[in-house]
Amino acid sequence: GNGTYASNTSTNTTYTPSAIDKAAGTVILTITSTGNGTCHAAFDQLTLTIVPKPAVSPISNRSNREDYYPCGFIYCGKCINSIGTCI
Repeated sequence: GNGTYASNTSTNTTYTPSAIDKAAGTVILTITSTGNGTCHAAFDQLTLTIVPKPAVSPISNRSNREDYYPCGFIYCGKCINSIGTCI
């Protein structure tokens, strides 16, 4: 991948995928040992699958004809404009 690591020297870090990683849908992350003296370097790999967030569409409340938009896993209330602002 060509994203970024929060730390490139820690084994406990965060990887932020790039736009290219996201478009590809997968990225292979590799960790390699260093400072091994006369021993060969050890490494391990992980294939990270990147799944896009699902699109959300408005649904209609047929009982009173007000549009409701989901906010997370709950419905946030009455839609007050065309871009989905809720009250």
